[in-house]
Amino acid sequence: MARGYSQSKSELNTDYGRENQLLKEDLPRNPIMKTTVEQERDYWPMIRKFYADEAKAIDKEYKPMVAKVKKLPADERIKVMGAIERLQDLVGQHVNRYMSDINEGQSGNLVEINRADTLKQRIVERIEQLPEWVRSTMYAPADKIGELSRGADRPTLTSVEGGGNIGSFTDSPTQAANFGKGTGTYGIQRFYTAKDIDSFDKIIDLQRVARFAYAFSANEENDFIKETVRDEREYLVTGIKWKESTLKEQIGTERSKATI
Repeated sequence: MARGYSQSKSELNTDYGRENQLLKEDLPRNPIMKTTVEQERDYWPMIRKFYADEAKAIDKEYKPMVAKVKKLPADERIKVMGAIERLQDLVGQHVNRYMSDINEGQSGNLVEINRADTLKQRIVERIEQLPEWVRSTMYAPADKIGELSRGADRPTLTSVEGGGNIGSFTDSPTQAANFGKGTGTYGIQRFYTAKDIDSFDKIIDLQRVARFAYAFSANEENDFIKETVRDEREYLVTGIKWKESTLKEQIGTERSKATI
């Protein structure tokens, strides 16, 4: 029997009943996501307030850093702003990918897999070009991995077979449940967590990256991107070494087999 069919009930999502149980009982690893029965009526207002307050706090933290960049010596400022502007472009491309393209990648389309993987890799590279006093604020602590989940039909959308991958995760179980169903009848959605990972390098908080990068220019498109990363709560986990059993498992049909 394929390992996928023997997974813990907390890790597989095969129908809406299972999803509802996952969201309520198994996936909420972030403390803010844990609610009592008495709180369920206020759950979404509470979450929205938490997201909004957190975004405001990040903006407040970055305000003096933005001012510091603007006051850098001319040569250094030009170099840093070049990295920031390119980072804006890459994050924008990443956030604005069509769901149909994401679904194609989930289904195994190598063109879309390579596109997504390249965008993430280039975002990481641009972050590394920022001054250390900014760059260091964009990484989440290693133990954050215990709060993250990845909803998908395969471990990572990457063309690097079994290598050091970059994976999109979220600390919102609701968001995790939105991804990985694009294959429809082709596969079964899987929730990947720290239990599936042997090791990883860093965790990048994409919301912090976007809120800093877009603090240098304001328009409706930038506001949309900041709102999207605020709500999706995406983290890029770099240098992932998946467990061999996770890479080999088959959780749906042959098309969803994790060989890519």
